[in-house]
Amino acid sequence: MILMKPVPFILSLLFLLTGCLTTRFQVADGKVESSLQEASGITSAMVSRVQGLESLTLWDVYTLSVERTERLPQRAENLEQSFARRQQATGAVLPRVSLKGNASLYDGSDDPNKTVALSAKQPLLTGLNEISALKGAPHEIAQRRFELRHEAGRLLIDVTRAFYGVLQLEESRRSNAAIRELTNKQTAELKRRVNLGRSRPSEMLTVKSQLARLDAQVLDIEDRLSQARENLALLSGIGPDQVLKEPDSPQGVDFALSRAEEEAEGRADVLAGKEAVALASAQVLAAKGGHFPSLSLDGNYYLVRDGAQEDVKWDAGLSMDLPIFSGGAVNGRVREAQSKKRQAELALSAVRRQAKQEIRSAYRSLDAALKEVEAYDKALKAAQENYDVISHEFKLSLVTHLDVLRSLSDLETAKDNQQRVRYQALVARMWLGVAVGRLPKTTTDKTP
Repeated sequence: MILMKPVPFILSLLFLLTGCLTTRFQVADGKVESSLQEASGITSAMVSRVQGLESLTLWDVYTLSVERTERLPQRAENLEQSFARRQQATGAVLPRVSLKGNASLYDGSDDPNKTVALSAKQPLLTGLNEISALKGAPHEIAQRRFELRHEAGRLLIDVTRAFYGVLQLEESRRSNAAIRELTNKQTAELKRRVNLGRSRPSEMLTVKSQLARLDAQVLDIEDRLSQARENLALLSGIGPDQVLKEPDSPQGVDFALSRAEEEAEGRADVLAGKEAVALASAQVLAAKGGHFPSLSLDGNYYLVRDGAQEDVKWDAGLSMDLPIFSGGAVNGRVREAQSKKRQAELALSAVRRQAKQEIRSAYRSLDAALKEVEAYDKALKAAQENYDVISHEFKLSLVTHLDVLRSLSDLETAKDNQQRVRYQALVARMWLGVAVGRLPKTTTDKTP
């Protein structure tokens, strides 16, 4: 029994050497795990800085979305699982050590024969499973990394659209409120003028109708704004009443469309597709390995051994299994693996085409939005000049209240439209950056 004392120590040592270290992804704990930092470019320090701000920019909201929502951690678990499979593949080529015990009682014997031994088995060859698993593991890890980065880009686009959607509705609410406020102020004056016979009663009815329409529009905008803020809160984890900071003016692009299409090869989803093909190739190799023999080295070191061989402290042997006939099972697995490889190649081809199409759409959308911004800037300037002239003419009694209200409505509508296309241009610029793979900036990017 004295010989059994080292056993718990040996088992503990083996557990530590072969134990599994795992990353636990937690939401809203103030920390951004390393794989999420690498994919999104967001760090724990950035999260800490943003949490104390009263008003948030788009990138502040995106920072919180990475840390506070489950979207990226869910994808990151796929990466964690690929690390675990690599560990399994590595363990398949390492020796297996176990403690085995046996007690046998024979007829006519009162004392059982006891055997306690450390048994080891070293796989030398199991078809091509070990080689293919070790060969495929890096490709699977890389595939999951690229998928996580691609999802970080999708999250950025969704947050961008939700962010500017809220700002656009807030601008529409402000515009309608401004029109309603002035219309309401003009109502009393118009009523007085109608009583004096200086304005027509129909003008009063028109103003009342406009007030009712503005009230309905304000209610509709408030409802849509509430929904938009809830959507942004769901994406980012911020409060529904969080103050958002106005962005800068949209910027154009400094590269041609043809160059943008070339950058499709560097997109995360395309790179993930390439790794998926490489992984499928390794799985074909594993399936073909079913035709090869398996070979292993076995050995035992006896700590306790009774009977005729009690003086024999160890033994070792070489075992081999050569498959001769498997009923076509191996050929079926090879055929299935080859089909999956072709499927991965087709998926890669589809992703390439979709990537180029998305780049073209984003590029043209930005180009059109920038032209609209320029056009609506001119329209806003013209509406402002018209309102100034109408206001001056009203003081000279050359125009009616309705003319003033109409010019004001045109001015506020022009402001609303100008802001709307401006936000559309900002969304399109972000979309193009993500489409070509330049955004979000990751911790591995070296270019500024």
